[in-house]
Amino acid sequence: MRAGEICALRVGRVDLRARRITIAESVTDVAGHGLYFSEPKTYERRSVTLPAFLSPSSNNISARPPESDAFVFVSPEGGTLNHKNFYRRHFKPAIAAAGLPPQTRFHDLRHTCAALCHRARRASQGDPGAARPSSITVTLDRYGHLFPKLDETLTARLDDLHRAAGPVR
Repeated sequence: MRAGEICALRVGRVDLRARRITIAESVTDVAGHGLYFSEPKTYERRSVTLPAFLSPSSNNISARPPESDAFVFVSPEGGTLNHKNFYRRHFKPAIAAAGLPPQTRFHDLRHTCAALCHRARRASQGDPGAARPSSITVTLDRYGHLFPKLDETLTARLDDLHRAAGPVR
């Protein structure tokens, strides 16, 4: 998910039982004008599978008001999460704590996820060049709805990679 899609995610668009998230909205901070809500970058709703290892994070959802239009992630004051503030206060310190390069951007997480999914898919098919990068992000964004089993398979592979990586420090 893109940062603006995460900030605009509402409780009613998360189905924990099915482990599915519907992306239908994005929010952008327009300098001098406040927050602007719009359709996602692709101009269409899409659905993504929530990996099992993120299910414990569902506490964020269970702690939210039951109203379907309540935001999943909120600012400390309870308002819409502002990505710029989150980035400065939480993301950059987490990057430093993880020992990652300081130039790591939030959007790099999306690319890394896509690369891991693509590599896992190719490896599961016995492809000797599985480590080569490709544009699976574009493929999944544009055509993922046509291949729901592919999405589920890739999400399962992410769970496998998470288990293989061991405990988070």
